[in-house]
Amino acid sequence: MPIVQPGITLKIADPKKAVREFSRTVLADQDCFRLTLDRIEGDLQTMRARANAWAEGDVARLRGLSNHRSQFKACADAFGNAEAARRLGISDLQARVREAWLDEVDTLLANHKTSFAMLPVQFLIGEDNALGRLQARGYVIEEP
Repeated sequence: MPIVQPGITLKIADPKKAVREFSRTVLADQDCFRLTLDRIEGDLQTMRARANAWAEGDVARLRGLSNHRSQFKACADAFGNAEAARRLGISDLQARVREAWLDEVDTLLANHKTSFAMLPVQFLIGEDNALGRLQARGYVIEEP
């Protein structure tokens, strides 16, 4: 089975100018920083509980434990919401990567009898998850 890693390609006409512009940009990254520190300082027990819920196949408990704002999303939002990112046309990177993944799923399922995908669990549950997006495209999702 071939391994496929969907992604996107960014073309920046003047990379030096883009780097200079970002170096002068103040990111609204307070949430990113705070949530990252909170995760490092106090999330060990939640991580353990999430791992146990995953191992036991307890999807309801896993959903309940994942009901927090991800520091990854906060950090990506800080970058994507920067004026420099908007001017360069790269403020929607998360959405473009998500769409590239979904398009690759469509292609693989259309061309192969068997396919397997791996994603971090936070992309499978919670708001704006991959399973919900697949369901919206007409796929039937059978939860454990």
